[in-house]
Amino acid sequence: MDKPVLNVALVGEAWHGKSTLLGRLLHALGEVSDKLVNRMRSLASSLGRPGSHYAFLVNRRLEERRSGHTLDISTWRPVDLGPFRAKFVDLPGLLKHVKNAIPGVSQADAVLAVLDASSRPEPGALAGLREHLAFCSAFGVRQAVVVVNKMDLAGYGRGAFEGAVRAFEGLLADLGLELKASYVPASALEGDNLVEPSDRMSWYDGPTVLEALRSLKVPKRSIKGPLRLPVHRYYDAARAATGVLRSGTIRVGSEVLVLPSGARGSVESIRSWDQELEEAGPGEDVGVRLKGVARYDLKKGSVICGPEDAPPVASTVEAEVKVLGPSEIRVGSCPVLYCHEASAQVRIESIIAGEREVKALKPGSEGTLVMKPMATGRKGLVIEPYGRVPSMAGLALRMSTGPAGTLTLAVGKCLSVE
Repeated sequence: MDKPVLNVALVGEAWHGKSTLLGRLLHALGEVSDKLVNRMRSLASSLGRPGSHYAFLVNRRLEERRSGHTLDISTWRPVDLGPFRAKFVDLPGLLKHVKNAIPGVSQADAVLAVLDASSRPEPGALAGLREHLAFCSAFGVRQAVVVVNKMDLAGYGRGAFEGAVRAFEGLLADLGLELKASYVPASALEGDNLVEPSDRMSWYDGPTVLEALRSLKVPKRSIKGPLRLPVHRYYDAARAATGVLRSGTIRVGSEVLVLPSGARGSVESIRSWDQELEEAGPGEDVGVRLKGVARYDLKKGSVICGPEDAPPVASTVEAEVKVLGPSEIRVGSCPVLYCHEASAQVRIESIIAGEREVKALKPGSEGTLVMKPMATGRKGLVIEPYGRVPSMAGLALRMSTGPAGTLTLAVGKCLSVE
C-alpha cells in the first residue's frame, strides 16, 4: 500500500469498446490469467457474443453479458503501473444508464476515454460521452488518455484517427472543458498499441495506452482535512459500507458520525481489496465495518465523518453553475442534483447573474443558484462548500429535456450550505 492510488474512470459511448479495452489491458499486464480469458471466450460464444470475452472479464453480471452493455460501475482492484497503482472504474455508456456513472467520475483523478474509429463519430451523436465529459467538468477531472479504438475496423487509417480526435475536441469545446489529453490510436481486440507499439500504424509515433497512462499525475491529497467517506454501497454479507475516501483519514477505533441520519458509532475494522488496514487516507477505496450504526443508516450517499467537524444536512444550497444546455435553467424548476455518491431533487428558488436576480439562465451562461432540497432530515442531502472540502462540492444538475431524454443541464460547485 506504499504507492499512491490514481483513480481512472473509463468513459465513452456504449459499443465503443471500454470494457474490452480494460479487459485486454488487464490480461496484457498479467492481472488476468490465460485460463480465465479462455473460459470467458467459451462463455461469450455460448451466449452468442463471440469477441466479447475481454469485456466479460469486467462485466460480471449475466444481464450485462447478455446485453453487451455495462449497466453499472465496475471497479477493478488497483494495478501497479510503476509510479503509482491505478484503480480502473468502467462506466455505463448507454444514455438511460449514464446516471450510474456519476459516482465513478466523481471519484476519478483522470479518465480513459474510448471512441470507436470505425463509426466516424460526430459530436452530436456522442450523447453518452457528452454526459461523461459533463461530469468531468462538474467534478474537476482535468487529465485524460483518449483511445481511438477499433482501428482494425477502420483499416488502421490516419484519417479515421484524426476524425475521432476532432469529434472529441468538438465535445470539449461545446462543454467549455479543458483536458490535458494524450491521443492514442489502438485496437483493443487485436492488442494494437495497448502495451507494445503496433507496426500497423507507421504514421503514429506517440505513446502506447500503457505509456500514456503512466504519464498521468497523482494529485496531492491532504490527510489533514476533515474525514469524509461517502457511502457507495453496503454489503450485508460483510456488514461493511464501501466507498472512496474524499478527505481526511479514517482509523480503527475512531468515533464517527453518519449523515444525514445522525447515527453515531465507531470504526470496528477497515479493509481495502482483501487487506486489513489500521487506517486509510484520501483516494483509497475501502470497506468499513461500524459498531453501533444500523444498516439503514448506511445508504448510498450517506457520509461517514468525524463528529467534531461534521457538515450540516442541507436545507438550502447556494451554487455557482454553468449551463450546458440544450435548454435553460429556470426559477421554480426541479432538477436532480448529483454530488459525490448522493442525489436529491431540488427546487431552484432564485438565480443571480452578475449583479441582478433573473428568472432563467440560458445555455452557455453562468450564474449563482439558490436551491432547496425537497427531502430533508434523515433523507436529506450532504454537500459542502468548495472552500471547505473541494472534493465534496462538485455538482451536476440533470433534468428531462423531452425527446433527447434526461441530460445534464448544468455543472458547478457548492458555495455555501445552510
